[in-house]
Parts: sequence; C-alpha cells; structure tokens
Amino acid sequence: MRHSASRRAVALLCAVVATLSLAAKPQLHKLTINVDLRDNGDAEITELRQMGIDDEGTECYIVIGNLGTSTITDFYVTDENGRQYTNVGEWNVKRSREWKAGKCGIVTKSDGYELCWGLGQEGVRFYKAHYVVTDLVRSYEESDGFNWMFVTRDMDPSPMRVEMEITASCREDGLPSKDVGVWTFGHRGGSSQLVDSMVVVSKSGLTPEESIIVMMELKKGLLHPKASGTKATFAEVRQRAFEGSDYSEEGYQNSKKEPSMLKKVWNFISGNLDMLLGLLFIGALMVWAMMSSLRKRRERKKLLANLEWYRQVPANGDLVRARHLMGAFYNTNPLSFEDLVNAMVLQLIRTEALRIEDHYVDATGLKKMFGGEGKVQQCIVIGNFDPSNRFTSSVPVRKLFEMFQQSAGEDGILQPRELRRWMKHHEMEVKEFIESTEKGSLSLKEGLRYSDDASKVFGLKKFLEDFTLANERHLSELGLWKDYLVYATLFGIADQVKADMKQINPEYMQMDQVIRNLTNNTVVPALYTSTFASISSVKHDMERSRDSGGGGSSSFGGGGGFSGGGSGGGVR
Repeated sequence: MRHSASRRAVALLCAVVATLSLAAKPQLHKLTINVDLRDNGDAEITELRQMGIDDEGTECYIVIGNLGTSTITDFYVTDENGRQYTNVGEWNVKRSREWKAGKCGIVTKSDGYELCWGLGQEGVRFYKAHYVVTDLVRSYEESDGFNWMFVTRDMDPSPMRVEMEITASCREDGLPSKDVGVWTFGHRGGSSQLVDSMVVVSKSGLTPEESIIVMMELKKGLLHPKASGTKATFAEVRQRAFEGSDYSEEGYQNSKKEPSMLKKVWNFISGNLDMLLGLLFIGALMVWAMMSSLRKRRERKKLLANLEWYRQVPANGDLVRARHLMGAFYNTNPLSFEDLVNAMVLQLIRTEALRIEDHYVDATGLKKMFGGEGKVQQCIVIGNFDPSNRFTSSVPVRKLFEMFQQSAGEDGILQPRELRRWMKHHEMEVKEFIESTEKGSLSLKEGLRYSDDASKVFGLKKFLEDFTLANERHLSELGLWKDYLVYATLFGIADQVKADMKQINPEYMQMDQVIRNLTNNTVVPALYTSTFASISSVKHDMERSRDSGGGGSSSFGGGGGFSGGGSGGGVR
C-alpha cells in the first residue's frame, strides 16, 4: 500500500500528458452512444468517438454482425468541424490514408457489416457515426424487446469510457420505468439504470475481452414493432441470456411480487452489497490515510526543525534514492516523476554522456518533398557514458542513456521524433526503466532509519531555495553549480535557481560549456517533452436492481443469443 497515493497521482499525470502528446498508439478516450427507438422497432444510433489519432492506421471501423433479418441504413459520418464525409458505398480497406480522408463507406460481409471512415489528420479528433438498425426491437407473445451487443469485444483501441443512452423520442413519456426491464452483460462493473424515462449505461476502462450487451423488455403497446422475434416468447430470450450470468429467472419472477418492507430492505442491502462494502473499505482507507498523513506530517516537522543548509550532493548522486528519501515523509511524493526524468536527462548532459552541438540536419516532410534544403541546428549528440561515474552508475540513469543511444541510431544524433518512434516500438525496455525508478521506495519507518540522509536532501532543497541569500559566487562552489541545476530540476525549482545563478555570476553562466548546455532554452525543453511524453504513455498503459431488470451493475457472463456486435472494430 505504501506510496499508493503517489502512484495514483503519477498515473493521473501520465494519463493527461499522454493524451496531450499523442505519442502513443491511437486512443479512444470516450465513446458516447445514443440509441433512439422508433415506434416501428427500428433504432437510430449515433456514436460519438473522442479520439487521439497519430500516424498509425488509416481508418476507423464499427463491426456489426449477427443481424438476422435486420439491416443497416442511413450511414454517414461527421467530424469535429461539422463536415459530413462523402459516402463512397462499398469500402476498400486497402486504399491509402490520404484517399480515405473525408470519406466513409460499408464493407459487406457474410454475417453483417463493417462501417468505415478515414482517420484523416492527426490530433484530438471527434467522429460522429450515424446509422439505423432496422427491426432492433421485435414483437413476442407477452412483451417486446431486444438483446443487442452495442460495443464489441477486442476493439482496438478499447474505449477508456463508454456512456450510452437508450431513448424513445417517439413517445412523449419516453420509456416509463414501470413498463421497461433492462439487463447488461459482457463486462465487469459499470452500471445501467432507468433515469428520466431513458436507459443510461456507463462503464470506465473497458478491457479487450469485455463488451456491452443490453437486453431490454418492453410492455406490449409501448412500441409497435413490425418484426417478430425468432423465439415465440421473450421469456425464452431472457432465459437464454441469463445462462451463465449473475442474473436468475427465479429472481426475476420473485421481483414481480410485491415484497414486504423487510424484504425491500434486504433487497437493497443484498443488491448494493458491493457498494456498501466499497464504502466501508473507502472509509477505513480514509481513516488509515489520515492517521498516516498525520504521523508523516509530525515526523516531517521534527526533521525540518532547525534544518540547516546542505551544500553537497546527497544520496551519493543517486536521484531516485533522493526522491525516495524525501517521499518517505509524505503521503504523495512532492517530487514528481516528470521532474525525476527531466533531472536524469540533465544528469546525462552534466556528465557529457549527452551533448548539445550544432549539426547540419536534412530537410524533412513537405520541405524535403519540394526540394527544400536542410539547415544547421542545435542537436542532442550521444557522448561517452562512464558507468563508473557515481552520477551515472545507477540502473535507471544507465537504462535511460541506453534508450537514447539506441534511438539515435548509427549517426549518434538524437532527434525527438527518433526517440518517440523508438520508445513506441520498444515498450519492454521503457517498462524496465520505469520499474527501475520505482524500486527502493521507502516507508516512513525506513525513512526514519535513514533520517540523516533524508535531512541532507531536504537541506539541499532549502539551500537552493535560498540560493541568493547564500551568495554562492566563490570558485570553490562553482564546480557544484552543475549539480545544483540537476537537483533544482528534481525539486521542481529549476527556473528560480537558474535565475539566481545568472544574477550572482552571469560570466560563469556564459563561459562554462556544460552550464550552457544545461541551461539551453532551445534543445533541453524539447528533449524533456519528448522523453517524458514517450515514457508516460507506456507508464499509463502499466497502471485501466439487477434481477428485476430495474438496472444496477452488469454481469460479465451471460448475454447469450444476442444480435449485432461481434469482435473487432476500432482503428486499423
């Protein structure tokens, strides 16, 4: 459990950075589905996909199989600019990304269809796919209804969140709860409920093996479906779907009887047992976290009392160790993972394992296509790595250098695009680096055991925060300025310390080559962004009334006999 709050915070930060950077594979951040049931049993479906698109793949597609006598009509796609894509009819999946941009079409298969459209440009994209499924709702002897897979298994990318609404705008009162039963299958957790005359289904973090199947039973006369079901009664449909599920036919039948007050209370408790246990667990966790936080605050206050400046490099130059020593006295580590990675980059520059030099760079992209010339620009160059140097002897720093070295290629000149591309295809190496930074985390008890070392880390931070007061201009101290810049980055106060250094000794800041590399405002920030965005996308990947038909949580099993859906879909 230790540092769990810190890891959750880092995971959230990584998710945000990964979303903005789009350095990872295509992502489906949110899938919103609206199903509007028509009086004749047809359904008008709109799917809004909020996505992160990079240079992988050429098209999006929706798999709809197992249709029986149902058909798909009125398919069209619009994007975030309101542009309606050109429907080309039968779709050719082998065409180029450029050809597919702004177009949509249908692949007809033996068991159904694939609804396809071009990805177009990279970035944060919104695609709205509209289509009609005929005869979704069918007529049975005692009631009407359907059992339909709306989100397929093995979608790639899997949606991070699904929100779904089923409405009946053809009726003034929509879908009255007393006349409708709803059950969901195919996924763990999530919820389905009747709200304001509509059915609402939600699920976060759908995994590839999960799907969303919705079975709905409607009272006769609510709608007037023109098609009959393949089975005589809806009870047969329900019984088939309940097989292997958490639902039971006995529970369904019992729910039709008016329960006593005691039974109602028991039904509430048993139907919400997971929620109640979850609340108890969360309450206990909050109490534990509060007690832990109070103890850590008390011990931190004792450590910081009469804290003196520390002017040397703590933890023998091990940045990860320094971060863990400080983190032992907080519930959430105050030194972020991003600052740690950035400090490691500076450590490699400080030891000249990486250098910033001027090199001629060939033209790329459109400029190269139209005959444009390259130019001389500042680049990161792979230098000599000394494994015996105490600043680079730690495993995480060595692994980071190896990733830089391999991504730079034979010319030894590292470009941000090369780094992103290499990390995207070498996730195992990136994961090993991330895991190496997490080893050695310390509990408060262990932090107190190494309180002298921890006080040196806190002391250096205090010293750097008061740098101008210390007036560190002496030559004996200048040799440590490079290390101060590295640790100021780890502490998240680099901008302040750089400004203080320029104020105290501007000549040294200009004369020393390594100092100029460390403070380069053109290359270093770009290297920070490229490195952390690539690593964080992998880190983010590491860290994703039931029986009565009145809604509630879903059943992973069951749902047999469904129509629609299937397997696949997403981006290809």
